[in-house]
Amino acid sequence: MPQLAAYDEVRDRRTQRDVPGGHHVFRTDFIAAPAERPELPQAFLIESTPGHHLRTHFHEVDQFQVVVGGTATLAKHDVAPPGVHFARAFTPYGPLINGKDGIRFFTLRARRDPGRAQFIPERSEEHTSELQSR
Repeated sequence: MPQLAAYDEVRDRRTQRDVPGGHHVFRTDFIAAPAERPELPQAFLIESTPGHHLRTHFHEVDQFQVVVGGTATLAKHDVAPPGVHFARAFTPYGPLINGKDGIRFFTLRARRDPGRAQFIPERSEEHTSELQSR
């Protein structure tokens, strides 16, 4: 079933999270999957301030990230629009270090991620166990 959302319809869903170093991450849900319906897709816009450093991490579902503004480095690679990054479930990626204009990207998932980013090395043991069971 197709789902459509325009920014004008979702702008009031924009939330702000303050992160270490005086940085901010804004999230705008375009397609929100409620916790009781984890099989539904997710689509949200992330806007992150200049200089923010997001440590290496993984998620529990496959996802695409479509870069729509700003710049960053992802590991040793430059990231800028138009750009697409794919991350397989339980596969670490990062760090992501924002450039002078910050970074803006859409995250697209076929189903809801049950948690937040799982940071390395804190979750390394669980990550290794999950990969070995596949």
